[in-house]
Amino acid sequence: MAGRADVMAPLAFEPEVRRGLPKVAHPGTFNANPLSAAAGVACLELVADPSVQQRASASAAAVRTGMNSVLAELGVPGSVYGAASMFRIELGGDQVPPPTDLRAPLPSQEPDVHWTPGIAEKALNLHMLMRGVALFGGRGILSIAHSEEVIATTVSAFRESVTAVADAGLIG
Repeated sequence: MAGRADVMAPLAFEPEVRRGLPKVAHPGTFNANPLSAAAGVACLELVADPSVQQRASASAAAVRTGMNSVLAELGVPGSVYGAASMFRIELGGDQVPPPTDLRAPLPSQEPDVHWTPGIAEKALNLHMLMRGVALFGGRGILSIAHSEEVIATTVSAFRESVTAVADAGLIG
């Protein structure tokens, strides 16, 4: 049901001795859960429409532009960049970003280094969370569920959070 028989066979529930194949472990909380499967099918049907990805990408571009505008206005070095519906926050370095959507980090930032060390990352995450925005370790992914109001709230929370963390002497 999910793929070609030769691909799915190692995941089958038959004893491996009977088939002569090694069993591939595939543990999961929602394996074989019909509600999860129905939700997955509904999601795949929704994202098959290219306008869905376009809208999510446009939302992420608005977040990146808004956050970079905040950094530029506050004079905080770093950048918010990403591709498609994703963004990544990097604070520090020696350049204040332009108030625009960035697809790549600023040249002064090392690609393998993200955030500022230790406490600043935690502080920004906590400040954002207190304002209703959950980051994934300095990253985020937008979807069609993120309205213009949510984007504005996210950028506003970022402004307040960066200000608080900078005022505490942790960045900038």
